[in-house]
Amino acid sequence: MTARRRMLGPRLGPRPRPRERLISVCWWLVTIARGIVARIGIVALVERRRGMHVDRRGESRGQALVPALLADLAVTYEDGEPATWEPHEVLRASPDLTILSAGPREQPSRAMIKIAESAGAARLLESEYRTLTTLHADPRLGEWRALLPHLIGGGEVGDTWYVAEGALVGTSLALALRETADPASALREAAEVIGFLHRATATEQVNADEALDRWVRVPTRQLAEFIGDGRRSLVDAIALLSGDLCQALEQQRVTVSWVHGDYHAGNILVTPDGRISGIVDWDLAHPQDLPSIDLVTLLLAARARMRHQELGRVVCDVIGGDPWSDWESQLILTAHELPTSSPIPNEAVVLLCWLRHITLTMRKHQRYVDRVVWSRLNVEAVLQAVTHARRASP
Repeated sequence: MTARRRMLGPRLGPRPRPRERLISVCWWLVTIARGIVARIGIVALVERRRGMHVDRRGESRGQALVPALLADLAVTYEDGEPATWEPHEVLRASPDLTILSAGPREQPSRAMIKIAESAGAARLLESEYRTLTTLHADPRLGEWRALLPHLIGGGEVGDTWYVAEGALVGTSLALALRETADPASALREAAEVIGFLHRATATEQVNADEALDRWVRVPTRQLAEFIGDGRRSLVDAIALLSGDLCQALEQQRVTVSWVHGDYHAGNILVTPDGRISGIVDWDLAHPQDLPSIDLVTLLLAARARMRHQELGRVVCDVIGGDPWSDWESQLILTAHELPTSSPIPNEAVVLLCWLRHITLTMRKHQRYVDRVVWSRLNVEAVLQAVTHARRASP
């Protein structure tokens, strides 16, 4: 017995103290809970429940602001018709943005009005207004422009920024994906539709400091500030990620084009027969970006929705060995078939999409900054997966 105890002692080490055992058990339970939370998408459920209270506040504020906004819109109409409209329904309300429909009394809605509730949302609405104005005026897009929201007006009234768009026909592709037996076909069509924008506006560039700053350095710096110096290992992981992405992209000759920037099923409208009828929410669009960003964002978001997982979990799976299917790979390859485009490593594009999503989410929705669960599932888990993958690589 003594010999056995001596043999086991050095290998197992000193017996853990009760407090250390308690901490280990707690972290084990946290790990299990995180897995369950990721599988059922509980963060989104909590956000929707929280939004029930926000909706009432947004509805009250929207109702109060609409008369002034409609009066401002009437200035751009020869007959001043919007001045006679009234609000119909609050479509969305959050601490950042309120969206409501408006039109003549007891008639179908004629407009969707977006009202900024924060400085960050105001900047994004300004960006969307400029983007839609530019794209509608681009002759290269031809009839494709019918998929864009029609601008009725927008600007600043008092200290509030707003944009009014003509209502588009169709329902969200996100809803259609729940009911279709062939999501691959729906996503292929979505990729083909946005691919026309990419091809029509494609230009060539060599990735220099300006592009790397916008795609990598600025977002990773913002992410490091969000994490804080107290999590040294995560900050170090961000620095490694920044270096790896810059190395993969630097001096690459690539094709860039107009991209939507947030191209997922929730921003795509379809008719009852499955035909795409509109693309909305252009506030993150950019005229010189990687076309693969739109396609990979579409696929990542679709996986998250269909698997009822957080986006961070999906990203961890993709970079950790859950590869794209054959049809998903084919969709991504269409971005690299553009003239002069150099293929960018799959993992790099996935991480660029994730990095963009995380930093823009923090900027658009300040409430996420203090959400511990959201941060662990969508930020820390991915950084840990990246670090693990880097150590495992030869």
